[in-house]
Amino acid sequence: MRLRTYMLSGSFVLATVGTLGAHRSPLLADTILPAVGSGGGTAFTRRCPAGHVLSGLRWRQGLVVDAIGIKCRPVGSDGALGAEITVGTMVGGSGGQFGSGSCRHHSADQPFPIIVEQQAGGSGVGLALLVFSCRPWYKEPRIFGGGQATSGVTVRFGGVISATDRTCPNPDSPAVGIHGRQGSIVDAVGLICAKP
Repeated sequence: MRLRTYMLSGSFVLATVGTLGAHRSPLLADTILPAVGSGGGTAFTRRCPAGHVLSGLRWRQGLVVDAIGIKCRPVGSDGALGAEITVGTMVGGSGGQFGSGSCRHHSADQPFPIIVEQQAGGSGVGLALLVFSCRPWYKEPRIFGGGQATSGVTVRFGGVISATDRTCPNPDSPAVGIHGRQGSIVDAVGLICAKP
């Protein structure tokens, strides 16, 4: 577990507090990164369809993250990514303002970026910071790249927050969904990593 202090800027931001290491689901061969946040609410899972990777989010936010949903891209037989789709309903409450964002693709000669990392932190009730970072997806070896993360989407709240970083550990298994706890707000969120 790494702790960082963020001045809420750059990347894919939304919030909370977490412990425990990632674990491998014996049934699905997923790596479930621990959800960061509070223990309130009920459990949820939002997963991309088979053969897809996580590439964006939808949310509602006010002072905290009120609701969250996912966007995904299909991985073709040649490893190339297809057009982004909205998947499933959002979880959480109906408060706050709607937002949507995706990993940014900067040029046609560069690989599409996908979500592989989450930084999260919070104070008080609910999520105050949730940042999903993107890295390039290389279609021929069917892995995500290392090095500097590319930009995601930022939802700003305010203040300086200590955050916990969690990254999908295997380059052939990027994020394919999210899990956590929700009620009238989003209480906690973590990534699900797997081979698409």
